Amino acid sequence: MKTSQDTIAKQEGCGVEGDIRCRRCRRLLMKGLVIKVEVKCPKCGSLQLFGSRPECGMGG
Repeated sequence: MKTSQDTIAKQEGCGVEGDIRCRRCRRLLMKGLVIKVEVKCPKCGSLQLFGSRPECGMGG
């Protein structure tokens, strides 16, 4: 079920959609639409931020 937040993110081009992988070791961390999330990879311990863009008005 799509929410209005999903629609807004797709219209504005905000967030990340699809497979979300660690930038350091390429381990699959999650799948789906991410507006903004900070994740620590359980394999290599790298801390990463996904989906944060100032032009999206999400802050941070």
